Amino acid sequence: MKTEWLEISDQNKLIEWSRRFVYTTFGCNDDEKFDIEEIMKEMDALDDEHIQEMDRIIPLVDTKNIISQFLKKRRNKTTGRIGLFIKENDYQIFLTELNHRMVSNTVSGLVAKGLLESAFDNDKNEFVFWVKGNKNGDT
Repeated sequence: MKTEWLEISDQNKLIEWSRRFVYTTFGCNDDEKFDIEEIMKEMDALDDEHIQEMDRIIPLVDTKNIISQFLKKRRNKTTGRIGLFIKENDYQIFLTELNHRMVSNTVSGLVAKGLLESAFDNDKNEFVFWVKGNKNGDT
């Protein structure tokens, strides 16, 4: 299958759109049909409170760092100009990694606030999380 390259006309707009998209679609089930028009309306309607939350859990600097590994300078075959490009499949990977970063930052924030407990499980070779128990020791 031929690799499809997408030319980026405005890197900052792409980054901001991607952050809004990942933030807005967070929690959507993979089996759900996406109504892109509805998603676009929700993205445009983000209020200041939601934008501040998005900035906290998907910082602009994180987004730039994640996408930078996928961007390539190439010559546009039609115009001959050098431009910034990303492979179509890499853009999908970027969105997935951005979603993972948002989840990680959200969980880290909950641990920092003391709402979740965490520990490294040597048997599973990964971190595990649980809701902090009440004073009676219930979880």
